[in-house]
Amino acid sequence: MRLPWVGEPARNERDASTSITATRPSFIVALIVTSTVVAAGQRWYAQADHDPEDVWLGFALIATLWSWLCLACYAAQRYLPRAASLTVNGLSAAVFYLSLCAELSYTYFYSVAQDRELSLLSMGLWTGLRVLFGELLTSRGVATIAGLIAVAHAAALLWIWRGPALLRRAPVYALPPALTLLSLAGGIAVDERMRSPLADLSRELVFLATTPRLDLDSAPKLPFDARSLDKSSTDDPAQTYGFDYVLVFVMETMIARDFEEESARLPADTFFRRALPNVHRYTDYHSNNQDSRTGMLNMLMSRLIPYEAYADGIDHYKFVSRLPSMVDRFNVRGYESTYAVSHADREDVISDLPWKQALLLPTAEVDALRSQMLCVTVYEFEYGCEDRAILPKVLRVIDEHSKAFVYQEFIWGHDPEYNELSGRTNADYYSAYLDGVVDHLQKTNKLDRTLIVLTSDHGYRGRSTLSENFAYHIPLWFYGTRFSAREDPRLFSHIDFQALLLHELAGAPIPEPAPFVAVIGPTGINSLTVLDASGELALIRTRGETNFLLARRPPSGNREPSLHPASFARLLEDYRTHFDALDVPSVPAHAQR
Repeated sequence: MRLPWVGEPARNERDASTSITATRPSFIVALIVTSTVVAAGQRWYAQADHDPEDVWLGFALIATLWSWLCLACYAAQRYLPRAASLTVNGLSAAVFYLSLCAELSYTYFYSVAQDRELSLLSMGLWTGLRVLFGELLTSRGVATIAGLIAVAHAAALLWIWRGPALLRRAPVYALPPALTLLSLAGGIAVDERMRSPLADLSRELVFLATTPRLDLDSAPKLPFDARSLDKSSTDDPAQTYGFDYVLVFVMETMIARDFEEESARLPADTFFRRALPNVHRYTDYHSNNQDSRTGMLNMLMSRLIPYEAYADGIDHYKFVSRLPSMVDRFNVRGYESTYAVSHADREDVISDLPWKQALLLPTAEVDALRSQMLCVTVYEFEYGCEDRAILPKVLRVIDEHSKAFVYQEFIWGHDPEYNELSGRTNADYYSAYLDGVVDHLQKTNKLDRTLIVLTSDHGYRGRSTLSENFAYHIPLWFYGTRFSAREDPRLFSHIDFQALLLHELAGAPIPEPAPFVAVIGPTGINSLTVLDASGELALIRTRGETNFLLARRPPSGNREPSLHPASFARLLEDYRTHFDALDVPSVPAHAQR
């Protein structure tokens, strides 16, 4: 028996000269049809938590592409010589497999995918596949997508072996135009964009063709240089610090607006409410990178990491773990420096800093805790449980050492499933966690010797909010029982964190406010956002050697715009040169000390 890989007449059909009405499909045609059914099942699963209209209009778009591929293969099978038909089938298969992988991945990560609008064009084909399969998909995710693809292939093989012939020619030729009209009508009718990787790719092409380009060569020179993005030389003459315990808690994707609104709804006796009389707040504080790893490195290194954490690749910035950092300052003063995160995997680069210990949650502990706590694993690098799971280890560090510097990256907030399963807001959870920390410090008579610092790793990462100032505005709190409430409204960012911490900790001079804040990312967007204290904002996008002005917001009031987008794009290029030059083989800074 010969399987009809390109297609052969069905046994019951008439001779071509007497108006053939049916034919056995080629394998690629059968595969596209069966995969469409599988993809529809994925969309059906996604609609449970999202607007069904958005879900299915996005599916109509991908189905339109696949129907045209089917028609091309069907027509080639009937009217072209075998060699030409094989060529058409091969090209169609290449397009189909790429789009199938994109569609199944899109619906597997539907909430994040429709928010971030990533496309293979924006990230690059190989980078996109590397990030997807190397860093994002869990083993369950790989198994799920591979299983769906295997089911589609098995069904296609069964069809071309024993299945029915295709429909009559008229319906076959009419389906692609009908789906095209449906997609166009749906695209016109919806208020926003269609939720589909194909729609995101189309927008990317339109963006490249229509967005204004920046001329860096003729850009005016700025009154500052690359050193404005590297503040690692902050002076620290203090021999001792004013607190024996310094606890830094880094919330996930918590912008200042959400923090204030959610905290205001909490009971008055929770930490975020009752701590206010003893908090120094910096109310115009911002992130510098919109990815977690690089966002935290900004804080610890006091310099901008001028690369996206994942799409650009870790090799661009992993060397910073050899450079002096905030961890070194605490080590030389006798603090037990501790990095804590409630999952099994070590955070690359951050965990390579000279911590005296790193608190993780090994896989066996995660599995054992699943019946007692929320343990959500959406991404491969987040195999862990809610932050309460590691709290006993954090408290043990405080109990067993006379001085400790603890830097904890919160897991809660990484995935919306934590909120959906618990019914709790992020502020509610974080405040309750700190209630547990403070209660323990009070019982052990260490609260008065403790400085608690609270901030976020970065702001919103959705593409629709990248041109909004609030997307980068994050909270920064310093809490100590000896403090009285104070607010500082000046402009600062994560690369100022170390200087601000030294000011609160040891009375070092408070740093001058930043003339501007530069923000990189998030992954896959290739963006640079620049904002200043007046509210002016410029959003720049880089594609290869070309820079585009994606959006611009004027300053508040009647002020004249002062940010020159092309000048800042050139500043970033100069700073990257400065940053890359730091990557020289050397003895690690902590070894030198």
